Amino acid sequence: MRCESCSAAVQRGWRFCEECGAVVQQRGPAAGEAGNNLGGPAGGVPPRVPPPQPATTTTRGGVRDAGHGPQPQPVPEAQANPYLPPGFTPPPPAERRPWLLHAIAAAGVLAILAVIAVATMPEHYKRHVVLPSPADTPTTTARTTSPTPVTPTPRTPTPTPGTVQARVSGIADSAGVSSALSTYYTAINTGNYSTAYALLGPSLQADTPLSKFRDAEISSHIGDVSVLHASDLDSRTAQVDVDFTSRQAADKGPAYGVTCAKWQIRYVMYRDSSDTWTISKSQSRNGSSNAWTAC
Repeated sequence: MRCESCSAAVQRGWRFCEECGAVVQQRGPAAGEAGNNLGGPAGGVPPRVPPPQPATTTTRGGVRDAGHGPQPQPVPEAQANPYLPPGFTPPPPAERRPWLLHAIAAAGVLAILAVIAVATMPEHYKRHVVLPSPADTPTTTARTTSPTPVTPTPRTPTPTPGTVQARVSGIADSAGVSSALSTYYTAINTGNYSTAYALLGPSLQADTPLSKFRDAEISSHIGDVSVLHASDLDSRTAQVDVDFTSRQAADKGPAYGVTCAKWQIRYVMYRDSSDTWTISKSQSRNGSSNAWTAC
């Protein structure tokens, strides 16, 4: 028996009945040859075809298989790098420093803001912040001058404190007499009384022993020596006029209390057998018995 829906299905040309799910066949020229007008097998109801079922899922090598379509392949295991030594462990990834990125980004933003601020500020402010262009910078041209040769000036040796230079001229042995007088005054100033005493002639040494000479000259300092005149009396005797100033203690002056005296002396110099000039006589140049005046 067929339900009404089967008949309706046949009339509409459907293949399946919506009510019972029976398979029906469309009406055609050979439909009645099978034993009924539905085109099914003779004497019976056509077999029911079960509705399509989902494909059975199986597992192949750990991968789910839906039974149709391309199958996914298993992910191959990572192979060791042949260029690395055995047992090499790669270093851990570098630690990220988000604060550094933030600082760089902030610096960039500040730079952009500074450029914008300079570009948009008024002109009378720009000259205080914008550096002048190379065209505005004055240039100076170096002037090359040849150095002026400098002639060294000969330096006069600085005399030792107490040294006296008595310059004698106009006689045959001016150098010898000059050396004798200079040595005499310098020896008194430096306290070398034996040297000064040795330049006195025999007659003066006989009148004044060394101890008395030392006591008289122990505080003396002779300066302002000026040789006024010199002349030869003979080949071994010369006469020399000298002015000088002596400063000494009050009890050692030519008179008591005289600490500074100006002397006008005439020396008679004699050259002995060893060609050494000595003072053989000392007297006042003006002929008086007093050869000095107070300063």
